[in-house]
Amino acid sequence: MFAEVIFPLKVKTFAYKIPSGAPDDLIGRIVKAPLMNRELYGIVCDVKEDESRAGFDVRKIKQISSFYGSLGSHSFIPLLRWLSDYYLNPAGVALATCFFKEAVSVICKPPARSSKTMDNRLTLKTGAGTDNLSGLQESGRENVSLIVNAINTRRFSTFLLHSPSLFYERGFICDVFKKAPDISGAIVLVPEIGRIDKTAAMLQSILGDRVCILHSKQSRKNKVGTIQGMLSGRFNIVVGTRSAIFAPLKKISFIAVSGEHSPLYKAEEGLRYNARDAAIMRGFLEKVPVLLSSICPSLESIYNARAGKFSLLKIPDNQKVHPQGFSLFSGRNRPVIEIVSKSFSDKKERSIPAEIINAAQKHLANKEHLLFIISTRGYSLISCNDCGYIFRCQSCNMPLRFYKNEGALKCLLCGKSKSAPDTCNICGGIELKSFGAGTEWIREDIEKSFGRKALTLDKNNTLQNADNQLMPFVIGHGGQARRLKENTFMLAAFFDADIYLSEPSFYANERVFQNIMEISNLMKPEGRIFILTRHQKNKVLRFIKNYDFKGFYKNELLLRKETDFPPFSRLILFNIFSNRGFDSLINDIESIFSKGTAKGVQAYGPVEIPSSVKSYKYCIQYLLRSRDRKSLNSLAAALKNKLDDIKGIKTITDVDPIRL
Repeated sequence: MFAEVIFPLKVKTFAYKIPSGAPDDLIGRIVKAPLMNRELYGIVCDVKEDESRAGFDVRKIKQISSFYGSLGSHSFIPLLRWLSDYYLNPAGVALATCFFKEAVSVICKPPARSSKTMDNRLTLKTGAGTDNLSGLQESGRENVSLIVNAINTRRFSTFLLHSPSLFYERGFICDVFKKAPDISGAIVLVPEIGRIDKTAAMLQSILGDRVCILHSKQSRKNKVGTIQGMLSGRFNIVVGTRSAIFAPLKKISFIAVSGEHSPLYKAEEGLRYNARDAAIMRGFLEKVPVLLSSICPSLESIYNARAGKFSLLKIPDNQKVHPQGFSLFSGRNRPVIEIVSKSFSDKKERSIPAEIINAAQKHLANKEHLLFIISTRGYSLISCNDCGYIFRCQSCNMPLRFYKNEGALKCLLCGKSKSAPDTCNICGGIELKSFGAGTEWIREDIEKSFGRKALTLDKNNTLQNADNQLMPFVIGHGGQARRLKENTFMLAAFFDADIYLSEPSFYANERVFQNIMEISNLMKPEGRIFILTRHQKNKVLRFIKNYDFKGFYKNELLLRKETDFPPFSRLILFNIFSNRGFDSLINDIESIFSKGTAKGVQAYGPVEIPSSVKSYKYCIQYLLRSRDRKSLNSLAAALKNKLDDIKGIKTITDVDPIRL
């Protein structure tokens, strides 16, 4: 008999002889076997009964050295194979993503005698789970019952909850656990680490010490301790970020993905999987229900619900679903959203319009907190008033950010920095001007206009302590701000609308809507959100202003259908890297794409972009698009194999990319 073994490396699977006395249930077991002149740990993914079915030269086959316990449930190997096939990577890359090294430390390597037993009890911030959850109203109970019934009957189904608030979203998930106390195991995903504590603490109040947390920022020691707790059965409720979907639980009854719309669920390096999609596949393999929930669901999920692939959980618009009575599809009892022009006429060249300054003055008198969302770092961009030249990075041609406090220009892509110039590089002009306000400029304007200090959420201010340090003004980008405490701010100014709307991405409109809805959760119901834009009549902004989800989804789906973008088609992005340019390679690469393109698959490229891999100077992109997912993946796999045969290049494939 022969075993096919996956190693946590970017290599193919290997076959080994199975020695006598080996366990009968080999598939899914961790083994040790010789590879590349050393003994490595891997996992058995298949067993061949005899030589005729093995499909390889048995005379060259080595023998497995040792056998250990199995990893995860019965669905682990099928999940690995799906990750490998769908995301066009060797199964070993998928295995390395699934906490394999930590599992080996627990299953295969007994602890040293001197090591202490690790205490991995869940420790959370005081008050993290103090939300007053008084239960859901009638339609909420009916929706919970649908999921509980699927849990009890072990029936796979994907449910979509369009939640009016994060408060309701967390409460709904907790009610599922309350109504199904016999859950044998569950995974609850949240989009970012800052949201783990509150969700985990609320579940711990229901389920006790069965709850553990799992995320990428944990130390290796803590990860090993957590995996040990799962494999021993001590922990069976996992709360974590995207990688937690691969938690090696022996049994699973339920999977929940909170904030399913978040782009943070998409890995941007290594195995570029989407945890939301992996959650649905794991639920399918385990035959358990999956709950996707969001305050602003992704367009793909809305489309799947309308197509009948997902079950949409309906909440009446007149139902009270929040302590402040938020309504789902209207602005009733929600913060007022106002569209403000960025075309300033005053001569002070302020970055903050007069409307916002006047509103802020009133709220300051009542000692309220005010939030300014801007993703642009530094002070500004710099241009020449004489010739219009914008200072750019010589390496990657990106506009350089001016850091006034440091007197430097910095490239945010490659990291290069130089002293701020006194004259123009092109015409020698001396009239240089700042434009495109960044966080430093906003903070300077706040201090000048109000005589108050502002808290800037950056690497020097830990977000864990930010809620306790809040000054009247808080400045940060959306990713930082949304980790702050909900129901805190009376005024918010969103400076990034035009940046998002101008992105060359089919996700641009959706991202703006989602960002504003996330900001609204930080606001008090009677608060105000100002959106700064040069395009006040933009249709998307009107949908946002009126909390018109239905109108937005209808308009955006029509636009996506007309342009043939997801969810009406599938995309696969090829990033090809080289150190010697592409002059001598481009004909070979273009030939591969032009000859390989199948009927119904469109290829776009090449497009040269700045290299994101430090060890390579150049990068070109090709994009494949098709309505037939199977044909697209099959073609992309064949193209990738041909590209891998070309020396001197590195190829990264991104299936279902969210950034182009």
